[in-house]
Amino acid sequence: NWETVSYVAGSTNQALDSQGLRAACNLSEGTTIILGETALIRATLTQTAMSAESVFSTSPNQLSQIACSGTDDAWAVGKSPVLFRLNSKGLTSINLPTDLIPNTVRFFDNRLWVVGSTTSKRGYLISSDDLGETWEDRTPSGSSALTDLGMSSGTGWLVGYSGRIYATGDGGETWNE
Repeated sequence: NWETVSYVAGSTNQALDSQGLRAACNLSEGTTIILGETALIRATLTQTAMSAESVFSTSPNQLSQIACSGTDDAWAVGKSPVLFRLNSKGLTSINLPTDLIPNTVRFFDNRLWVVGSTTSKRGYLISSDDLGETWEDRTPSGSSALTDLGMSSGTGWLVGYSGRIYATGDGGETWNE
C-alpha cells in the first residue's frame, strides 16, 4: 500500500515544492537523500511524514542520478562534468574531465564509479577508491556511450548504446564484451 507523505511543520517544504524530485537513496541511521532537479535534500522519512533537514543547491547544474555509500556520503551527477558529494561536512563539487557527459554514478564494493560518454560519443568509465580524490580510467576498449553499471563482490555488468554489454569478474579491472 502507498500513502502520501506530508511535510513536517517547520521543514523546508518551500524548497521542495519548487523541485522536480527524481530519485532517493538511504544513508545510515534513517537519513534519506532526495535528488531534486537542482538540489540535494537531506531528509528523515517515516511512513507518513517527511522532515527536510537541509537543502543544498546545485544550481545551475541539473541533476539526474544519485548514489549513496550506505554511511555518510551521497553522490550526484547531471549532464555537466561535475560530481557533487554530500556528507556531514556539507556539499562539495568535484570537477570531472571536461569532455565527460556523466550518465550514472554508482557506489559498489567501496569504489565510486562514474559512467557516461565523451562529447565525441565514446564510452567513459572511471572509478575512485578514495571517494573521488583520484580517478582511474576503466573504460572498455572501443566502447560507445555507456549508460549504467551493476556490480557485486567484483562481478559486474556494464551496458551502453548500440546494444553493448560488458562483463567483469575482477572488480572492473578488465571488461569482456
